[in-house]
Amino acid sequence: MENELPLNRVEMEVNRWRSREERFSKLFSFGLSGNRALMKEKLGYFEQVSAKYRNTENLDERFALRLLNQERKAIEKQLYPNLFVRLLRRLFITPAKEQIIIRQDARHMHQNSQALQKELQRTGFSALQAKVEQQLKLGSDKFSVPLSHYVNEKQRLSHQLSFERDVTGAINFKGYTTSLVNELKPEENKQHYFSNTSGKAMDADKAYNLLSGRAVLDKGIWKQLDLNDKDGKGN
Repeated sequence: MENELPLNRVEMEVNRWRSREERFSKLFSFGLSGNRALMKEKLGYFEQVSAKYRNTENLDERFALRLLNQERKAIEKQLYPNLFVRLLRRLFITPAKEQIIIRQDARHMHQNSQALQKELQRTGFSALQAKVEQQLKLGSDKFSVPLSHYVNEKQRLSHQLSFERDVTGAINFKGYTTSLVNELKPEENKQHYFSNTSGKAMDADKAYNLLSGRAVLDKGIWKQLDLNDKDGKGN
């Protein structure tokens, strides 16, 4: 199902940090509460979040940002108890860092968008570019985008494209599930998941031909699905 608006991107970013902090706590035997290195990392992360979404018009996000900035100030006070040092950071260091963060985020978003656009074009889903762009702006870690159309009077072809964020923060096209639905004979319905591991997913036309029982030439190899052999997920 396609994600619905609106989403609180600030909340999602904070939850990502919490998951990261929990992983670190399990990795090391010593306590991380009050650890200076972790606090510096947390402060830097929260500064990034604050810079990325400071111009949001979403009221829920704006409220989350106010709470986030309160926590930023508390961490900053612990790390830098000297008032002069904190003022120096707020007046000169933090604003400069924010501008760098904003430019970097815009560049990464553009690069990610261009990479996804190439993948969608290669697999025959370029019509979904606008919907994928919308999801990128929402900042979701995982989402899916549907596409459906009739191929003839009785058959409908449906695709469900899956996207997921990796450890670098980029969104990747993971693959898609294609369903060939016979609305007159449901017992003939077929579906298969085409993985895009290493950018090797088949295009939509080949997916349709495979589910129709035909063989296709893929990277120099003829391939065909055994339509009588299904796994637990119906593939």
